[in-house]
Amino acid sequence: MDYGQLAQICGIALVAFWGGAAVLVWRHRESPTRMDLWLIRYGYLPLIVITFFLAAWIWYLRGVT
Repeated sequence: MDYGQLAQICGIALVAFWGGAAVLVWRHRESPTRMDLWLIRYGYLPLIVITFFLAAWIWYLRGVT
């Protein structure tokens, strides 16, 4: 119904989340902070919301929508 835009947004957020999680694990392998653990556990949902608005804005600037 939305021509796959929601799937694209979730895909962008998924790639960004796993990239960020990999960096967090790589940088703080031995002693992750509480914020690191929170971001790894719950960071995907806020990232979807942020990506929704950011992707819509970028698509608007490009003239896609």
